Amino acid sequence: MHRYSPAAKAIDKQEPSYHYPPVRRLSVGQEALVVLSNVFSAVAMVCCIASLGFFLKRRNWVHEATAQALPKFMTNIVVPPFLLRNVTQTFSHDQLDVLFAGSLLPILSILSCFGVALAGTYIFRIAAGRRGVFKAAFASSNSINMGLPINIALFGEGAVQYVMLYIFANSIFFWSLGNYCIAHDGDGRDVKLFSLKTVKQIFFPPFSGFLIGVLLVVLDIPLPAFLDKTFKYVGDMTVGLGIIYLGILLSDVKLKDFTPERDTVLVMIGRFIISPLAIVVLAYVIPVPNMMLKVFIVHSSLPVMLNVAVLTAYYRGDAKYAAVLVSASTVMTIVTVPLVALLIAFCLP
Repeated sequence: MHRYSPAAKAIDKQEPSYHYPPVRRLSVGQEALVVLSNVFSAVAMVCCIASLGFFLKRRNWVHEATAQALPKFMTNIVVPPFLLRNVTQTFSHDQLDVLFAGSLLPILSILSCFGVALAGTYIFRIAAGRRGVFKAAFASSNSINMGLPINIALFGEGAVQYVMLYIFANSIFFWSLGNYCIAHDGDGRDVKLFSLKTVKQIFFPPFSGFLIGVLLVVLDIPLPAFLDKTFKYVGDMTVGLGIIYLGILLSDVKLKDFTPERDTVLVMIGRFIISPLAIVVLAYVIPVPNMMLKVFIVHSSLPVMLNVAVLTAYYRGDAKYAAVLVSASTVMTIVTVPLVALLIAFCLP
């Protein structure tokens, strides 16, 4: 048959018939095993790296001065370039509107938790010298040193931009209302709710790095190649150092401090139950992307902010109570983070 005859052309136009093997769908049990495997892998990685920090501190390879300098090094040196580069690599103009629209959710959830804590101080008659610490600890989470590495470990670097929204909301609350409440427990009754110092603390280096990244995206200014590589190599330390620091914190916890005191138990309920529930309930009113919701739920269920203990000691409040809240909630993350990750994996696939 001639190649260009009508019959040949008709044959050429016929689409070949392929026989694809049938697609096998996973059973419910198999899907559950896949989810469990993914969660276990992420949590096991966090535990392994945290145990490194734990044993380094116990072996005195990490001294007290190093342990105190590590969060400062992370906050001021490592995290800002990581956030700046991540924003420029993952954002476009169109995504910025969705991003900032979602920032309303963590702000409202934190204020809701503060309202519950405020009511709780009267209902449960919290002692006068503890009320400010109680409210600040109930509503604020350890967002930068633990929230960033844990969320990246669970969801990857695509979670970073959403983490920063929660960190911003958390920082605004803590350095204004939280700081004000803690100060009034101790010697800081002259502290104002908003001041120039408050603004400086809100715009701390990590958030400044995030804002610079957003500005570069808005202006369509790419990072120079040498800066991009520099920020990548420095920023790659974020997850490892953050989780190592978690292990260092856990190594300093003493079991004798864990007394089942009512005021402590109430804060634990606030951090690990009420706070994530507030995010879930408000998400029905303020719809956000699936990944954003997952990050907010994990972030809202993190332990008490480390600076609660620092500020309480600074204002000469009930420093021991604040330290117990931070330590107890940090230890509980060994159980709560895997549990929350599992619930998210099954409920928000």
